[in-house]
This record gives sequence, structure tokens and C-alpha cells, in this order.
Amino acid sequence: MNKKEQRIKGKLKVGMVLKNYIEICKIIEVEPTRGNGRKYHIREFERYCSYKRSGHKYIITKIYDKVLPAIDNRGKHLQKYDNLFDNLILSKLVECKGHIVESYSGLVKYQFDFFTSENEKLFNIGYREYAKTHNMSRGLVMMYQKKTKNVISSALNTSLNRLQRQDMVKWSKEILIRDRALDETYADEIYKRIIKNEEERVYKKLKIKSSNRIITNINRKFKKEVCKALDILNYYWVYDIRLINKDIKQENIKVNKDELVKRFIESTIENTKNSQITSENGIKYKPYSHSKFAQDIIKLTNLLWQIPAICKKEYSFVKEICCNIEVDDNTDDFYSFDDYVCYLNDTL
Repeated sequence: MNKKEQRIKGKLKVGMVLKNYIEICKIIEVEPTRGNGRKYHIREFERYCSYKRSGHKYIITKIYDKVLPAIDNRGKHLQKYDNLFDNLILSKLVECKGHIVESYSGLVKYQFDFFTSENEKLFNIGYREYAKTHNMSRGLVMMYQKKTKNVISSALNTSLNRLQRQDMVKWSKEILIRDRALDETYADEIYKRIIKNEEERVYKKLKIKSSNRIITNINRKFKKEVCKALDILNYYWVYDIRLINKDIKQENIKVNKDELVKRFIESTIENTKNSQITSENGIKYKPYSHSKFAQDIIKLTNLLWQIPAICKKEYSFVKEICCNIEVDDNTDDFYSFDDYVCYLNDTL
């Protein structure tokens, strides 16, 4: 039980009457809201006690000896990644003396070390050249690259939000500005709007969209144009993460990075093969659900990820995921459709 949970539990007494939802929010230290947010707050309150209703009132009938397991911000118990990512983040914070400032790419490369050098090569040369080099489907490489980032960044944000609610960490995502004197500062809200406006201008000038910046050379050209207009050396988004609970010790954190990476790989493969595309004639497809792409998915997984030891011994888990892919019979010419996927990425 963390400090926040201790505080909340200490406020509660059997027979206590809370007049309405707003008083519950005061107890659990959140701002009142509506809709799904309100439902989440009630579920959070239910971790500490049972109660009976009388009109709008909540009358506490029992306080639990142990606070029930946390529920994430989507209203689900920890399942997909359990607390695996939470623990890895806490471990790295303790290792870094309680403070990490890194871009997303810096986190996955230097802190979490999820990938091989091939992943960096993919970003440097772009998915088209990488696919050509390894004789793979271009659309698949593009989709796999996108889904990989989506899986990890979504899990990262969920874990950080959960740890922040538990008073374990405090985090924010900021734009770090490096001026020509090499001094670094965070952009305030006004300067963020200035950057956004300048980015919109450069998108139009270069005739590109945000998804094109997944290719390093295009992103560098884009950033160079923006920085020139703003008269700065560079700017980039960073995660600023601080450890709040100073009582956490490294020896008390159970880290299982291999299991976490295994689950990330499973999610990436599932999300890639379930990616749905709508063709020009309005027909919906899951192009990478076809068995023709199974070997490329296996090859790409092996190239990009630091495959955990548990997976090398039981590497069939990747093959099993791929072999269980359902074939989408709507797709007749998969490789010409693969070109269409790339076309969508470049033009939408």
C-alpha cells in the first residue's frame, strides 16, 4: 500500500456518510468529472470499502484490510502487461537517481533496450529501403514499425499515469528547446503554439504529412526548416519523469523485462495482422492477415527485437501467432495491395 492509499484509507470509517459523488472525489483526491471518468472514480473508491446507497448518499459498511488491486484508466484490471512496465520504469528511475529526461527513442534505446541496432537502421533509411534490403513487403514493414511504436508508447503512458496516481512518480511530456548557445529550456504554452504553427507551414512547404517523418532523412529536413525559422539549434519532445516515493529500493522491485518484451512482441504482431485498410472502392481488408506475410513477420520480429531468452528457447510462440492468422479472403492480389498500403501512408 503506497502513501496515497494509506492517506485515503485513513480518512474512512465504518458508518461514515458521504452525501454525494463530489464528497467521494474529495476522499480519493481527484477532481469531479462526468461520464466514464465518474464511473472510474466510483470503482477507485470501491477498492477501499463496501457501502450501501441511500438516495445520493454513500454509507460505508466495511473497510477492507487490504486495498483491492488498482484499476487502470480504461477501467480494466491490470492484465495485458500486469505491472511489468511499471516495475521496469521504477527500476530505471532508481538507477538514474530518481530523474529521467529522455525522448521516446532515447527511452527505448538507452533506458529500456528493447531493440537491436536493426531498429535504428530501419528509422535511418526508412521502411521502403529497409524492406528492399531484406526482400520484404514494404507495406508490412511500414505497418509493423508503426504498430511497434503504438504498442510501447501507449503502454508507457498508461504505466506512467498509473504510477502517478499511486504517488510513485510525477511525469510530463515537454518540448525541449536547444538554442544556438547550446542552452536547453522547456517550451512554455505560447512557444508550443508558435512551434505548432511553424510546423504546419513547413508541412505545406515540403508537401509531406506527419507520418512521412517516420523516415529519418525526411524528419531531419523537416526539423531543419522549422529550426531555421525559429532561429534555434534543435527541439524535440521528451519525457520528464521523477521518482516521488523515495522509499523504493532496487532490491524490492521485481523486474521481468523478458516477459514484458515477449508480450510487446505478441501485441505488435496481433495489431499488425489485424490492421484494417479500406481500398479505393470502399472494401475493407486486413492485408497482413494472409499467410503469405507470416514469414516476413517472423523475420522482422527476429531482426528488430532483442528476443528474450525465454523466447529463444520457445521461439515457436512467434510462429504460432503468425500461423494462427486468419486469412482475409477479400484480398486477391496481396502484393499489389501492399503497394496501395504504402500509397495511403504517403498521401493521406
